[in-house]
Amino acid sequence: QISYNYAVRMGENTQLRLGLRGGIGQHRLDGSKLRTPDGNYEGATFDHQDVLLPTTSVSASAADVGAGVYFQNKNIEIGLAADNLLPAEIKYPINGLKIKQANNYFLTFAYRLALGESFVLQPSALLKTDAVQFQADVSLLATYGGNIFCGGSLRGYNKNTFDAAVVLVGFGLNENWRFAYSYDIGISALKAVHTGSQEILLSYKLKANFGKGVLPPIIFNPRF
Repeated sequence: QISYNYAVRMGENTQLRLGLRGGIGQHRLDGSKLRTPDGNYEGATFDHQDVLLPTTSVSASAADVGAGVYFQNKNIEIGLAADNLLPAEIKYPINGLKIKQANNYFLTFAYRLALGESFVLQPSALLKTDAVQFQADVSLLATYGGNIFCGGSLRGYNKNTFDAAVVLVGFGLNENWRFAYSYDIGISALKAVHTGSQEILLSYKLKANFGKGVLPPIIFNPRF
């Protein structure tokens, strides 16, 4: 994938960012691991009883294009993005099997609420949809001293869509290093087949200021 981002400064603390992404995805379907309700898998016989499904591993590729826009100021962040904008299909080289890639849309919103000089609350929401099904994540992140943070998130918006609750903690090790840990707690029927998931994040902020030292197109000199 290749991505490009262009930022437009609209004020001292306000930016509008435009993004475009393009790429090619390689997809593989291993038919030997599939089992169908009407299939025959007795002894050496391996038959899905379905002309569209392969019995071996097959692969195909498809192009993908995405785009997004993101607005940010001192207190508010709003973003809108879309995936699979091309009407591309994953066409496997067997019996006309093809899978259509659905358009996916993402809307995100966050608000920064400062409570004093050291404490900040940031509620946020993420809505994901293919224009048929919807999924929402609602989160709350608390930061103290700009260094220690913790929060929680709930995935889903009603009894039919609730999937997981997430807890998150983290802190800055120093000026450049940051550590975070999160745990997803399953609350849907899927919890019968998993015990949650864990994620550990370790990030490093480069000291280099990219673009520093590059002169502007016009240099104004008060002597002239």
